[in-house]
Amino acid sequence: MPLTLARPIVFFDLETTGTDVQNDRIVQISLLKLHPANKEEILTLLVNPGIPIPAEASVVHGITDDDVKDEPNFQARSQEIFNFLNGCDISGFNIHKFDLPLLRFEFNRVGINYQIADIKVLDPMVIFMKKEPRDLTAAYRFYCNQELEGAHDAENDIRATKDIFLAQIERYDDIGENLEEIAAFSTYNPNRPADITGKLLYNEEGNLIFNFGKHSGALVTDHLDYARWMVEKGSFAEDTKEILRPLL
Repeated sequence: MPLTLARPIVFFDLETTGTDVQNDRIVQISLLKLHPANKEEILTLLVNPGIPIPAEASVVHGITDDDVKDEPNFQARSQEIFNFLNGCDISGFNIHKFDLPLLRFEFNRVGINYQIADIKVLDPMVIFMKKEPRDLTAAYRFYCNQELEGAHDAENDIRATKDIFLAQIERYDDIGENLEEIAAFSTYNPNRPADITGKLLYNEEGNLIFNFGKHSGALVTDHLDYARWMVEKGSFAEDTKEILRPLL
């Protein structure tokens, strides 16, 4: 199936100080914008995270404190990154669980409200895991018949992700006929996320529901005592609490 775009789609990948989406920081971001006419733009930036890069993280992506000590921090880079993403749909390998929430936390810390309610989010990893469960290197080998050189470099990874996604579009005729349908296929949960960490969702009727624990899938309004505990005593992100407060 040929890919038809109504607006650009940005494929992006992060290298970070760790795997905690709320507390770790970006050290490299690479974004590849694919326009409807197939023109490509790419933006790759090193970012000073403001905290030490753990040795175990440097082993994975090869970026050390010395590499970023003279680079701008995320706040200095944020408007350039936001402008590159603005008005575009987005895609990335494992974007739902890691890259997107971590990026949104980074934006949130510098006062930029990056909303995803009106954009399509496409995750080739979800398509791959549903069709051919493996990792990025295996996906690149499977779909592109090539070996991925330089894995865990953000630019190499997003180029591979873009190639994989386009190959998936060509290979599978049952994952959707447009980006909206493909976005629905490439998520594990059809409900729309309400907060950055995905603890809360909006169901198909637009009602707020829990997405974790013993009340997963239940309406928040049916369990306001639990919502009150989350706000007053739970160790949840501030944006999660901000969504719950008006209901209490």
